[in-house]
Amino acid sequence: MSKFDGLIGISEAESKYNVQKRVIQRWCTGYTTTGGYSYPPVLNEEECKKFGKTWVIDELALQRILKERKS
Repeated sequence: MSKFDGLIGISEAESKYNVQKRVIQRWCTGYTTTGGYSYPPVLNEEECKKFGKTWVIDELALQRILKERKS
């Protein structure tokens, strides 16, 4: 078992879970709307990290968020 098991790239997550890349990025970084409303990140720094231009996400955390969003 590798320490990288359970990690997934944002492009792979997009195709595997049918979630747009931009949505996943916003879950990692949080965002502000044009109306001035600020939303904090949904995933913490241990669950989501950017290396250069590549986002890497803990797949279990992603599954947890998707399950919460369906409820």
